[in-house]
Amino acid sequence: MKRLLSSKGVTAIEVVLSTGLLLVLLIPFYGFLYTGIKSYQAIETRTNHQQNLRIALEAIAWDLRHCTGLVETAANVRLDEHNLLLVNSQQETIWYYLSGEDLRWAVKKKADTRFQAHNPVAGGITDLRFRYNRYPPSHSTQVTILIEGMDKLGRVYRLSSTIALRVDSSDAWRWK
Repeated sequence: MKRLLSSKGVTAIEVVLSTGLLLVLLIPFYGFLYTGIKSYQAIETRTNHQQNLRIALEAIAWDLRHCTGLVETAANVRLDEHNLLLVNSQQETIWYYLSGEDLRWAVKKKADTRFQAHNPVAGGITDLRFRYNRYPPSHSTQVTILIEGMDKLGRVYRLSSTIALRVDSSDAWRWK
């Protein structure tokens, strides 16, 4: 019986040809893999940023839906398009405002003279505005929240929501 393979091994030409053939087959797959990873990272960045804005909007909306009224002024802060002042069921005044690119939340208990905590709610926010449907704003029955953010690639995202307050607007002024 004849041997099909020689005992000498593989020649250099066979190694070069097989390596070249392998590279020709693998380079396109690497390109597809690289493109897929870059696309995934871009989508993940975009999704995370949009999710962050949505969380900020939902936090404010939740407090607005459960508040007992809006406040015109509290501890030298005025209710305006950049500041939201509301009263919760525990008679605490809640303040939402933008500090740099962070949405912050602070609380002032009824007996206190200053706001405490100033906790960050969400980051990456470039603009935060509140619009009220009545003047003075503390008598409003609806608040529109406008949030804008920009991701690292310079894409701008905007979210807005109008919240109807579950309070009698004629009572809201009493919480000053």
